[in-house]
This record gives sequence, C-alpha cells and structure tokens, in this order.
Amino acid sequence: MGPLKAKVALVTGGGSGIGFAITKALLEEGMRVAICGRDEGKLRKAETELTKHGKHLLVMPADVSRKSEVDQWVKAAISQFGRIDVLVNNAGVARWSDVENITDEHLDYQLNVNLRGPLYCSQVILPYMKGQQGGYIINISSICGKYGFAGTAAYSASKFGLMALSDSLREEGASFNIKVTAICPGFVATPMVTDAPVPLEEMIRPEDIAKAVLFLLNLSEYAAVREIVITRKGEG
Repeated sequence: MGPLKAKVALVTGGGSGIGFAITKALLEEGMRVAICGRDEGKLRKAETELTKHGKHLLVMPADVSRKSEVDQWVKAAISQFGRIDVLVNNAGVARWSDVENITDEHLDYQLNVNLRGPLYCSQVILPYMKGQQGGYIINISSICGKYGFAGTAAYSASKFGLMALSDSLREEGASFNIKVTAICPGFVATPMVTDAPVPLEEMIRPEDIAKAVLFLLNLSEYAAVREIVITRKGEG
C-alpha cells in the first residue's frame, strides 16, 4: 500500500500482547495509530511505553462488543488523523472448556469479543475506506479458526466465524480496493495463554505477528493475501 509513514491504523486490543507489539511496530514505521481496549489502566501504561516509539498515538477506552463505543473511538480517530488506512481487528479472549462444560457466559463472552467486535469495527470503518477507495483490514484469527481442538469448541467457533467474516469482507471490499487478510497463529506468548499446554518459551512471539502485519502492509497494491498461518517450529 505504498510508504507507511503518515498512514493511519486502528488497532483493537492495542494495550497488551499482540496488539501492543503491532502498535509499536506501526509507530516505528512512522504511522499514526489509534488503539482501544476495555482496561483504561492497562491502556495508559501502554501509552507511556508506546509514545517512546512514535508521537502520533491516540489511546481511548472502548469495548469492541459495544457498537456505540466502537463508533465513538472511530470518530475520535477520524477527528484527530483525518482518515483510516488500516484496521487491525486484534482484540480477543479465550476460555478453554470441554463442550459439555461450556456455559452461556463463556460462549457469549468469546463470541462478543472475537466475532461481534470485528464485525462492529468493520461495519463502522467500511464507509470511510469505501469513500477513500482503499484500505486494509487485518483480522487476527487463530489456528483454532482453521482446526478444532479438544477444549476449544467455543473459542474455535468464534474464530471460525471470524474467518468467514474475513471472506465476506474480502468479497465485498474488492471493488473498493479494500484488502482483507486473516492471520492465524498458534500459541503466542501473551498473558491470555498462561494456562496453555505449551511451554511459554516455545511459543510464537507477539513480535512475529507484528512482522507479519508489516509484511502485508508493504506488499504492492497488486498483491493480495487471503490468510497467513503461523505455527510453532516443528509443528505441521
């Protein structure tokens, strides 16, 4: 999509983990970035660190599962930066449970953040990208959006849904020069997976996902990538 300097990106869940690493990488490229998250304390702590890597940062508390809050965040970004070139739907949650033990609360929680959130963000941002005749939506999905595993039924359902949303967005956005890519990592070393059955030191690093985002954004306008699957070394 051309030189990244001064381009504008919105990153959900930018206060920690993968979202923090992506935001840091984008700021270092000279991009202007708006991040949101539900935990204002975590966001402000991240802001202190992130502003060391770039001055053009908007930080705003917002719950992506609430469309009114998404709308306010996007309007604030437009007001400050004037446009939106990139949306990274990164915010995600996971609750591991066997099928018979999935509660309504756990199911709703994961569907709301992992699927409803990206849908709302895309709905609000698409009119701006269509008006600009261009943009890039990157959805941080999961290997669990490609394959189901024991104990991940609700989480996998939300991520399979995100993959389907990505496909639909790609088809609908193509005539407006809007690209859509889903990134599907395995276990990434973040606080969300502290109880994962994989040693922390063997997990994918958040910075690996950030590098994948930069790779996508640096491709020419003629190249399109449907999805990127990132697994741990030695996995098939």
